[in-house]
Amino acid sequence: MTNEEFIKVCKKYAKEKYKWLHPNNLKAVTPFYQSFKKFCIDNLCNEDDKGSVYDWLSQNEHNPDLIIDDPNFRVMGHDPVDGWKILIGGEYRTIITPKTQIARGNEEELIREINEELRKEVGYDTFFHRGGSHIEFRDRKDNILYVIEWHYDPNS
Repeated sequence: MTNEEFIKVCKKYAKEKYKWLHPNNLKAVTPFYQSFKKFCIDNLCNEDDKGSVYDWLSQNEHNPDLIIDDPNFRVMGHDPVDGWKILIGGEYRTIITPKTQIARGNEEELIREINEELRKEVGYDTFFHRGGSHIEFRDRKDNILYVIEWHYDPNS
């Protein structure tokens, strides 16, 4: 696996976890890749296998020298209903703070409250989508204004 392919797989993993590779890793790819190669040797893994990269990253997921939280999202804590991690993102993530507790079962109230706050900001009702583990609000140009996401947290 080349350094470029390795970084591409690492970025994909980080994006899936709503994390970022520490910026130093992109400046100094060789030591980052050498750490992965050592992991492969120590654990008898194939360094050309994407799964090996994922295994290595999952073991180092909480190492702040390798992976950091996505600066486009802020962690709001854990859902009191199921313990899943709650992330807030979007352009208005730091401006809008719902009064309704962000928790499973409160989605309808949250949608009304957040849409009302966004209407004050943008001047019109926004489009929202409610998925199984997220609520997303977009403007007329399809930009994400506000999103609530629930992520399984094995440490919770």
